[in-house]
Amino acid sequence: MYVSPQSLPRTIEIGVSTTLTLDVYPEDSATLTAASAATVTVYQGQAVLVNAAVATVGGAYTASYALSGSVTTGLTPSDDYLEVWSITVGGAVHTFQRAGYLVRRAFHPSVTDAALTDYHSDLANLRPSTLTTYEPYRRRAGDWIQRRLLEQGRRPWLVFDAWALEVPHVYKALSLIFTDFESSIGDGRYAKLAASYEARAEAEFAKVQFRYDLAETGTIRESDGQSGVATPLFLTSGPNTRAWSRYGR
Repeated sequence: MYVSPQSLPRTIEIGVSTTLTLDVYPEDSATLTAASAATVTVYQGQAVLVNAAVATVGGAYTASYALSGSVTTGLTPSDDYLEVWSITVGGAVHTFQRAGYLVRRAFHPSVTDAALTDYHSDLANLRPSTLTTYEPYRRRAGDWIQRRLLEQGRRPWLVFDAWALEVPHVYKALSLIFTDFESSIGDGRYAKLAASYEARAEAEFAKVQFRYDLAETGTIRESDGQSGVATPLFLTSGPNTRAWSRYGR
């Protein structure tokens, strides 16, 4: 049995060249699986955008493929993007799939290490020698932010005000950092800091406000953000039920 980690759906910017990657691990091992061959087919709905293209195996990933921006140029944003990978391992072919979205613009988090050290100036000195930055924690916290938005039927790449998500992102990253420190150093104060920042992250996320591109025009309309709804999340309107009906939304 093999495992292919997927913390978030794939997002492909329309018209932008993207390297698709696939990581595969044995279920009982942390060692990346080496493949002897790989192909990938890319769909938008029923349309085949790339048909059984030969992918590169080895290196930093089990397999990778350079998707040209010309493949998606002229397409419209959609939620029916799908990759189907065929990976040959030990003479047997294994199939993996990854769903995602074609988007006008990708979501970019707004948190750097400087944002973390603004809260704890000694973090630079506490950072393990094996790390040059706190990027792994920031990235994981960014995944948490995006997953929470997706669970509420909100697509991160449609958020105009990414800055509004900075505070819960910082708090979540600090929670992850101090949780790790607690497990490796065992100082009780780190456990308290981790719990405190986890609670703050939840509280800040619950009250976050931003403008949202519900109509997917790519520009801010005069009405965006002018009225609220009776939920903890301030948006322009209700969720796009067509896009989320398959997920029970």
